[in-house]
Amino acid sequence: MSTPTEIRRAGLCAAALGLAGLLAAGAPAQAQESYAELSEKILDGERRLRDREDHLKTATRMARRLLLENGMDVNKMGETQVFRDAVQKLIQGLAPKAQDITYATFIQSALAATESWKPWEGLGPGLRPFLKKGPFMVKLAALRVINEHGAEGVGDILLEMLEDATQNPGRSRMEITLIDAAEKLPHREGVPIMAKALEVSQFKEVRLRAARQLGEFRGVAGKKALVAAAVYTNRDEVTACTAAESLLRYGSYEGVAELIKRIEMRKAATFRVYRALCKLANVEEEGFKGIPPDKWYSVGRDDQKVVIDEILAWWEKVKDSKPRNQLMVMLKAKGVKDVPAQPDGKQAVTALLHGLDLEPLSLRYRALDMLNELAGDSLSEWLYDFRSILKKLNEKTALREWEPQHGYKEQEKVEQLKREQSQKAALARSWWSNNKDKVEFINGQWRLPNN
Repeated sequence: MSTPTEIRRAGLCAAALGLAGLLAAGAPAQAQESYAELSEKILDGERRLRDREDHLKTATRMARRLLLENGMDVNKMGETQVFRDAVQKLIQGLAPKAQDITYATFIQSALAATESWKPWEGLGPGLRPFLKKGPFMVKLAALRVINEHGAEGVGDILLEMLEDATQNPGRSRMEITLIDAAEKLPHREGVPIMAKALEVSQFKEVRLRAARQLGEFRGVAGKKALVAAAVYTNRDEVTACTAAESLLRYGSYEGVAELIKRIEMRKAATFRVYRALCKLANVEEEGFKGIPPDKWYSVGRDDQKVVIDEILAWWEKVKDSKPRNQLMVMLKAKGVKDVPAQPDGKQAVTALLHGLDLEPLSLRYRALDMLNELAGDSLSEWLYDFRSILKKLNEKTALREWEPQHGYKEQEKVEQLKREQSQKAALARSWWSNNKDKVEFINGQWRLPNN
């Protein structure tokens, strides 16, 4: 079984590696050529381009099969080092050919070959020519490399690509792939891209992804874009609701206020607005007045009016308070002991760690967000993949499956998520219990000194 760190690095790369196909095909009887021999042919500029590409694909298949056999453990890929070096040299050599359409498929194959060594750091500068000058499919391939490995120093090009008004049949696909890549950039590069996507993209799926991710990548530009997207006059109600949910993660009720305006203006609420408000109030299971979101359209107008009155009464109670303080109130109401009045001390961390076991799920995630702010670096080993479940592919290989935005529909996965989260919460509490007397408040977080 891979270690947690290796599992996290692997991510959900099953599709990219074609694991299903490899599992079905089985292991090769015997490799006809070594990595060294294939690498020499791949780099031989005198050979036909088609032959070089065939050798590249052969070596790539061998490396991916080896990775699967080793349980996705990149540390056991030593015998492929000569091929890895050849791929790096090949990508560098193909940069001047970025615009040449005859080299497009060869470049795509070279970029795809990097997937066998995750993470491959330092690829960013070498990708710039392909992102800036490459044909459509080459740009997509370069974006996928960023999505697989992360990168630095390419944010300016991705922003230019997003702002490019040129339309083509694949524009939606390009923007979705671009947003996925932006998530793997450093925050200082990724936030402006996602903020711009939320502002200018014509595609709802792109705007939704940007709004969700800006809840993770918090920054001034991100909050400004979310506030603009949450405004009650925004006709894209789904994105407005998502923006309101992300704004709560900034410790802001600005998005909630805009959803309330939608209700007050129309004297009614749609299912999407009601579901969002239930989630923001941490009553997404029972709903207001005992009406869960999925039953919203099953009740009459008179009952809906009673619910709306209850929502407005709730808003009057919380609108002048801070979400952090309200979270402490909810933890205490759920039975957590010794909840402090001030939501930033050591006792607050202790209370929040107990909140990771509570229902509903949205309350656990609010506790998780606040923990990440107060002690995220110290507790990252257990909290990093809190929103995911472990999915076994075979005896050696397990990958992380991240929870969808509105939660799992399958009861089995819901129970697995709760079980795994409870285990992680217990480990985090154990570490905190053993170290809370040693930690100090350093750079805005509770940390161990000199760690």
